Amino acid sequence: MYLLTQTSRQALLSYAMYSLTQTSRQAQYGMYLFLTGFHVCTKL
Repeated sequence: MYLLTQTSRQALLSYAMYSLTQTSRQAQYGMYLFLTGFHVCTKL
């Protein structure tokens, strides 16, 4: 039972880290798109 909780905790932790990196990557991408669009708009 202890082993099972340890494994599930590890899985939860890795999943949380994965989703965190995914969200940050999406946020960075969105910020990049926003800045690029803003740059293009100011150029016009």
